Amino acid sequence: MHLNNIAGIACLCVGLMFFAVQDAVLKTLVDDYSVLQLLFMRSLASAPLLAAFLLWRHGIGGFATSRPLLHLVRCLLTVTAFTCFYLAVGAVALVDVVALFNAAPLFITAFAGPVLGERVGWRRWCAVAVGFVGVLVMLQPGSAGFNPVVLLGLVAALSYSVSALIARTMGPAESSVLMAFFSNLTFLLVCGSSLLVLRALRTGASFALPDIALLRPYLAPVGMDLALMLCAGLITITGFVLVPRAYQLAPASVVSPFEYTYLLWALIIGMLFFDEIPNAASLTGAALIVTAGVYIARREARLAPSDGVSAGPQAK
Repeated sequence: MHLNNIAGIACLCVGLMFFAVQDAVLKTLVDDYSVLQLLFMRSLASAPLLAAFLLWRHGIGGFATSRPLLHLVRCLLTVTAFTCFYLAVGAVALVDVVALFNAAPLFITAFAGPVLGERVGWRRWCAVAVGFVGVLVMLQPGSAGFNPVVLLGLVAALSYSVSALIARTMGPAESSVLMAFFSNLTFLLVCGSSLLVLRALRTGASFALPDIALLRPYLAPVGMDLALMLCAGLITITGFVLVPRAYQLAPASVVSPFEYTYLLWALIIGMLFFDEIPNAASLTGAALIVTAGVYIARREARLAPSDGVSAGPQAK
């Protein structure tokens, strides 16, 4: 195998490992802190570093864009996606949420035809169907073991897939670093303003807000908790740098199937640190989702020269 291909695969796998570690860090904190606060603190640590990196790579012109409205819609969808993701992570096994989030490529493929006018052949439609069977196997709707909170993982995948489609319409003119910076800036503004609104409601309202992960009051972090929140931001930066770098070093057809090592990292971390042992339904459903996703990624990469469809990195 070519050295650049090996380097690209290594960058992707390590970058996704950092994202899985970030998920684990936030999972340890979500029982005590608002999800809004965790996302705010993560972005508070990462946004200045992303801005410095963007300035170093592209100069002051790197912050310019001709499509501000599309960026805004994409960023709001990204905030929705990861708010739902971490709400689910706080209540459901990490590997289950990650597996459902990995259904995003299925949504992207399903929407690419009607939304973007891209041609999706019967083979990829069959793969999408197999993937969604995997989703149903994992969710087990109607069964005694069904946890409705896990649906947030599916909402996260759906929101993320629409944001990815918007990013696809922007084309290569908009850098991935700029998109990451705008996303983090939006997290800061949306989560920060939401925390202020919730604080005002608690002060002036005659009713008590429910004690759920989204609506908890801001709690000043100290010691290890503060260090973990800031560390999550630094980990995010590493992932944002390594994942796009993987696609610069090696063709998408080589590296994109390794996107699903994210699920493997989540499985290992969940077992080692949270005593989460997935059941047969979770493993079977995840296997179907991964199989469908890998096939779609390889198929799209093979067809890219002729129809313009290409696999792209998932970035958190």
